[in-house]
Amino acid sequence: MNSKHPIITIVLAGALWAAPSLAQTRDEALRDALQPYWHHQYGAAAGQVRALAERPGASAETHAWLAEVYRRLDERTEARREAHRAVAMGDCASFAHTVLGDLYNPQLSSWDEANADSAWAHYRAAVACDPADGGAWMAIHMEALRRDDRQAAEQALRRLHEAGFFSGSALAYNRWVLESLPRGSILLTNGDLDTYPALVLQLAEGVRPDVAVVNVGLLDAAWYAGSVSRAHDLPLPLPVEQLDTITPEYVDSTAAVKYIAYRVVQSWVRSAREGRMQRPVVFARTGDPTLLGVHMDSLVSLGTGYRIPSAGERAGVDLDAVDAALARVVPADYATPAFTPGDRSVVRRTFPNQMAQIVFEVGLWRADQAAERQDWAGARRWIEWAGRFADAARLPPEHRERLQETSDRTRPTEFDAR
Repeated sequence: MNSKHPIITIVLAGALWAAPSLAQTRDEALRDALQPYWHHQYGAAAGQVRALAERPGASAETHAWLAEVYRRLDERTEARREAHRAVAMGDCASFAHTVLGDLYNPQLSSWDEANADSAWAHYRAAVACDPADGGAWMAIHMEALRRDDRQAAEQALRRLHEAGFFSGSALAYNRWVLESLPRGSILLTNGDLDTYPALVLQLAEGVRPDVAVVNVGLLDAAWYAGSVSRAHDLPLPLPVEQLDTITPEYVDSTAAVKYIAYRVVQSWVRSAREGRMQRPVVFARTGDPTLLGVHMDSLVSLGTGYRIPSAGERAGVDLDAVDAALARVVPADYATPAFTPGDRSVVRRTFPNQMAQIVFEVGLWRADQAAERQDWAGARRWIEWAGRFADAARLPPEHRERLQETSDRTRPTEFDAR
């Protein structure tokens, strides 16, 4: 090899190099200081970001991030102080307004000074400053539903779509789930990334508007139960005004808490099993039906979720539905992380491959199903499918270990081969 090549490269790099600007230096320092935050080490992050905020000329963004870290630590007075400092600096303080909105939001905060009107005002100020602030638009959607303002709720979903706030993999996963569901399903979701992208796809792209997307976490709020009931003509076990009279009942034998969501879902489950519910009830794969008193072995697996059997139907696996769902998967659509760069949520950024991971695991599970039926060739096909998916979706190397484990487990033994 010609030893001059590396020398030429270094000289050219040196000739093109320019000293970083002060803004670049500050951005890099803030990124470094926030590393503990992304690992949920809020105390360590507070110390590092506070040190930056105390430097002369600290940016509004630094103060806004310090406010967010304080909010995560439940140090609300300090969080409010730093957020107001960011707002007072005169720059576009969208993030600071969003932090203040979350601080005052009664749905997110147990603070004595929580106030829905204050939260609403700050969220509106955030998007007025930065119309692409997806975190603020998500909060506006939730608060608009609480206010029964359908127009504002739909506007928030459209703005999320226009801003490109959800990643390609998040949209691909939610499209896959929606398009695989039985007609008119009630889809019980678990978090932000299996709820909001689905709602955006329904409204902005017309994907399966017949499906009622219901977030189980929000369902413990009486106003949300009333909202989805009105929007999708869903029955409730009690009138909305009486749902708040339900008190939480903790069940020792399980992690279930018999509260509003528990009782609403149980009423739908009973109606479906008795044939009184005309809409299929489906639990998303992202949730845990046992927390709502529903055992896994009492459900029909669809691959994309778990359906309550109708009257006279047996629980088990609907292999036709599973195979049809997996046939819809476009592996390359899952090559992006589950979040976009503009998403500041530490919760949503915790598992960057979560959407691809779910699809990958469904493929491995399908191989197990084939092996249980002694369909060894089928098991091998699904192992190969999962391998191709992992490569196209750029899953990390440890998924190869899962692939090998399943491959070893689904090979016929000498006894099976006889």
